[in-house]
Amino acid sequence: SISRKEYTPVPEWVNYQPPTGGFSVQMPHQPSMLHEMMWGNNRLEYAAADKKDGNSYLVMKGNIHNYSYIEEDTFELGLMDESYQYSGYMDKQLTRHFASFKGYPSLNCTYKHKDGSFSTVRYIIQGPNYYAVVARYKQENPSVKRFMESFQITPNIYPAATLQTDTIMRFSVKSPVPLSKVDPKEADMLQFMMNLNKDEDDADNDDDAGYKTLLIGNDTLGEKIWVTYSQLSKKAYNKDSLGFWKGMFGDSWNEDSSLVFKSNTSQRLADGTRQYDFSVTDTGSSRLLITRLFYKDGHVFSFSSLTDTVTRRSAFLDAFYTSFTPNESLKGSSLLNKKNNEYIRDLFSKDSSVAKRAAKQIFRMDLDSSDVSLLKGAIDSLNWSVRNYMAVKEYFIKQLGGLKEPSVVGYLTGLYWKIKDTSDLQQAILQALLSQKTKAGFQAFKELMLQEPPIIDPDNSGYGAYPGYRRTNRRTMDIITVSRDVDVSYRSYRGKWYQLYDSLALTRTLFPDMLQFLNIDDFKNETLELMHVLTDSGYLKGADYESYLSKLYLDGRQLLKKQIAMENKRNMQKMMRKDVSNLYNTSNLDEDDADKDLDEGNRNVDQYSVLLLPFRSKHQGIQNYFNQLMTTQDRRLLYNSFILLLRNNQQVPDSLFTKFASLDNYRVELYRDLKEMKKLDKFPKEQKAQLAMVKSLLLEELDDYKAPDTLVFLDTLPVVYKGDSGRVFFYKYKKMRDDDAWSLAVAGKQPANKDSIDVDASEFMQAEGRILENDQPVDVQLKKVLKEMLITLHPCAESFYEARRYARYKNMFAEMVKGRRYQD
Repeated sequence: SISRKEYTPVPEWVNYQPPTGGFSVQMPHQPSMLHEMMWGNNRLEYAAADKKDGNSYLVMKGNIHNYSYIEEDTFELGLMDESYQYSGYMDKQLTRHFASFKGYPSLNCTYKHKDGSFSTVRYIIQGPNYYAVVARYKQENPSVKRFMESFQITPNIYPAATLQTDTIMRFSVKSPVPLSKVDPKEADMLQFMMNLNKDEDDADNDDDAGYKTLLIGNDTLGEKIWVTYSQLSKKAYNKDSLGFWKGMFGDSWNEDSSLVFKSNTSQRLADGTRQYDFSVTDTGSSRLLITRLFYKDGHVFSFSSLTDTVTRRSAFLDAFYTSFTPNESLKGSSLLNKKNNEYIRDLFSKDSSVAKRAAKQIFRMDLDSSDVSLLKGAIDSLNWSVRNYMAVKEYFIKQLGGLKEPSVVGYLTGLYWKIKDTSDLQQAILQALLSQKTKAGFQAFKELMLQEPPIIDPDNSGYGAYPGYRRTNRRTMDIITVSRDVDVSYRSYRGKWYQLYDSLALTRTLFPDMLQFLNIDDFKNETLELMHVLTDSGYLKGADYESYLSKLYLDGRQLLKKQIAMENKRNMQKMMRKDVSNLYNTSNLDEDDADKDLDEGNRNVDQYSVLLLPFRSKHQGIQNYFNQLMTTQDRRLLYNSFILLLRNNQQVPDSLFTKFASLDNYRVELYRDLKEMKKLDKFPKEQKAQLAMVKSLLLEELDDYKAPDTLVFLDTLPVVYKGDSGRVFFYKYKKMRDDDAWSLAVAGKQPANKDSIDVDASEFMQAEGRILENDQPVDVQLKKVLKEMLITLHPCAESFYEARRYARYKNMFAEMVKGRRYQD
């Protein structure tokens, strides 16, 4: 407990309020003020000390303007407490309780310091303003109470509002705060430098959308208004006015169901301007974000301010929101009118500058089925005199393929024959036909491929371009289940006609005719992969390609023979190195180095195994193929083959379940695969433990199963996240045997019930970036790490600890300088 003694405060204390208002407080004398801006801080400190009793008093005020989230008050106050406790002089926290300070959320705490002194702190949140009212003392006395109870939040003091105009952002407003302090000469110089560095193709591009921002206010007051201005392109189009407004304030807010719209209104002003107002808060938060949007003929203004639900709106906000006026000279075109005809007209303009701009802007077109005729006419009219001819024509063809209209397939087919000597355009047409996602489009693709296949550039073909083979290729079904919006990595993986994998039912109709491409080198790998996926997913049966079985069997058997020969050669080399090491009494070959190739796998063998499996029971040669396949020493190839047989209800050795469940690198993968196949009863019970699973999950996180040299389990800690309780596991590891320090890894979370397993992705998986300190107890470090993880899982605190990392770097740089001092 804190000792107390009777003390009569001196009468010389002063009532202090900053000239700009904001708060008032009693202090022993006029406080000194410091503006702290180190390590990203933006904090004002007002400090005073009482020489009679040695007490010191401090008011810290920081303002944070973040418009992308609204967090609970208790969490924000907790961050302030966490930050204060990080101070080097802190020993421990004595008391902590949340309260309401005259309507504002607050947190009251007392602390003991390492030197035996104490501090009482009240944290307060007022919209964007964060206050810490601090009294530090050796013995608590009435002066401490006097200081703490005298603190008041007061209105900001502004000068009279004046009419101001921002010529760059094109608005006028009455404001007591200056809009901009940019010197006109500096503005001219900035514009000159922008023009100097502007690309020639961007010159005079007055149709490009403009975007400007302005933050009005000052750090002393803490009250600010964020203003944005967008001048949309003259050809901008949005078919849905409601969708346009939603997009203005961020779709990400719609994902947070706890947000509360305090107001949400829209109106049309007398001059035709659309005005939209809304204010947003959150459950458990006193912060309030108020926003007003203006739209008129392609010009969009928005201004937002972060305030709170307690404080009365200031003179600054009142003046700004009621007097804001866009310039009358603003002109543009309606956002709701389509401009596609204008795009095409400008593209073929005889004015070279207009045509040049159009060739760049053409990719902004918003097309639908009503534009089919427009696109056809544009494609037919394009010639080499048009700037960016190839890019524009490929773009038009691609866009046409995405429009659902009966005449598109016939037009693209005819166009293919007209440009049959231009391979890039042919491939664009083939992709456009597949983009139709119709039987007619797929059949047209097949007929064109069979009659006039395009020439494939070996340097840019995309065929057979598979990524590094490890887990990414472990299963076909993992790759089939993709979204309709195919990403770039998926496209590069599947080659030029990735759309074939997006609708396997339609792709099935291309067979057996597509089997002919097995005999053409340019398309063999693509066809094999397509057959592999269709067969593995059940769309293609053995009878559909049995006529090519002889070729498939011979090719597959040859690949497997090469694989086994490579393994035997590797084993011979391993034995030779071992004999040499024994001969010269040197250390034996490192096992990890010796086994580094045991997990390489062979994607080509996997493909042929899938295709040959339907004939295993009635073809002795294929039976022998699988018998030999299951003797492979490559663990990845063996695992893939084992899972393939298991998924197709083929008999597999029971020993393989035990083998792969006992391997840290495969345990979780086996568990997931068996769960998907609804065969978890096959998973060995002795390996179905949280500790074993977590280790496997951690190794998966630690660089794709490349295990560290040493991995040691430390402990578990209970955790509750989003109402769900569980346990988080901690490990220490060294990537290299001679690493100086242990790295710390967090793995989890697992269910509170120790008999349950969770192998899904976890927010509590962190394998990099932490070092286990030698001068602190391990349990203290683990609790600290878990606490920090829980804090940084909140969006507003993702970078909360960055300043601490900067401080570490600062110390590190200092040591580096010292170390170099005596070396130069």
